[in-house]
Amino acid sequence: MPLLLMSISTVFLLAIALWTPARAHWLRRTGRQAEAQVTGHRVVDRGEDHHTELTLAFTDHDGRHREFETRLLTTRAAPDVGTRVPVGYPADRPEEARMLTYTWRATRSYLAFLLLGVMWMTALVPHFQ
Repeated sequence: MPLLLMSISTVFLLAIALWTPARAHWLRRTGRQAEAQVTGHRVVDRGEDHHTELTLAFTDHDGRHREFETRLLTTRAAPDVGTRVPVGYPADRPEEARMLTYTWRATRSYLAFLLLGVMWMTALVPHFQ
């Protein structure tokens, strides 16, 4: 029973760790891409909740002006206001746009879960022999 719980936990943690990079890759391959401009930049620092909120504006494939906010959970410097960044969105759903850069750095905290999952799987190998 403990091995089953460890296996389920590992699969769950790996799914969390790989979701954001996988979604960005999927948007690059199957979605539409545009170039957005950073129009706003705000650092939020409330106790342990430290992140940067960016406001991005872009023109979608129909020529409509779109604007959305995104959170960066990274300690590296966010792009400055006026910087152009690539965004992607599912075809015909520009309201679901996501910034395609900073994806790997933004999920660095989840890499700890990935490492933990690999360590758990390594610990399980002797039980399956």
